Amino acid sequence: MEAEASYGKVTPSEYLSRINNLLNKEDEEQMLLREDYEIGMDEFGTLSINYSASCTKCKFKYNYDHTVSVP
Repeated sequence: MEAEASYGKVTPSEYLSRINNLLNKEDEEQMLLREDYEIGMDEFGTLSINYSASCTKCKFKYNYDHTVSVP
């Protein structure tokens, strides 16, 4: 790892900058898949399930919607 190899060889502020850049890059890579969901029932006994997922890197998208009347 570049930041680890630079420890003690660059100024403290440069080392911290490299660590922050690495952490920001890891955050961006982990935020590729977004998932949203909602599950609920209304006053008439209708159960609704809504789910969606999308990937910002590969452009994958998936949606699931289901509604059923509960007796």
